[in-house]
Amino acid sequence: MAAMRFATISEAEQFDGKMNCQVKTNTVIEIEEGLPSTYTGIEDRFEVGDTLELTYEFGDSLPEFYLSLEDVKRGIPVTYSYVGGDDLLEAISAPKRSDILVFEDDFSQTSFGKDYIRIEVIGHPELRLTRYYKSDWQGIASGFIAAAHAAQIYTLDCRTVSGDIDNTLEALFELSTNENYGE
Repeated sequence: MAAMRFATISEAEQFDGKMNCQVKTNTVIEIEEGLPSTYTGIEDRFEVGDTLELTYEFGDSLPEFYLSLEDVKRGIPVTYSYVGGDDLLEAISAPKRSDILVFEDDFSQTSFGKDYIRIEVIGHPELRLTRYYKSDWQGIASGFIAAAHAAQIYTLDCRTVSGDIDNTLEALFELSTNENYGE
């Protein structure tokens, strides 16, 4: 079965998917001259009720893995993670857990699992998502705002639009156990 699965991966070469994530809450906390203030968002950025798009792509021919959250309405990336080539092979060759792959470099750490996604990149919000029902995910993100003494925290409710995260994860794990990959 495993040999048949890898043959399928080699033929497909590309796995991708998309989720629409509705912003459920959005809070910004700031302190200026010792006085705290709370806001419901940042001017010209996403608001409660807006939809952000989470996409993931894995191609085993290079190999590379890309995961991003974007405010499509305004054309603004919110956070992202990219791991490719030898860095990806090194990351998946030594999984820290049996059900979650962790990709890390000097600037980021991304965890990708059957029921858990996490992106942490220097200078971007940290995003954590968990599956709560079939292809429905919930998440929370937080980050500091560089131009002010402020932080933003928001929650997301995500629905799968396309792709199959389970097949993508299975392909990544299959790659991680293939001793002959890249030879």
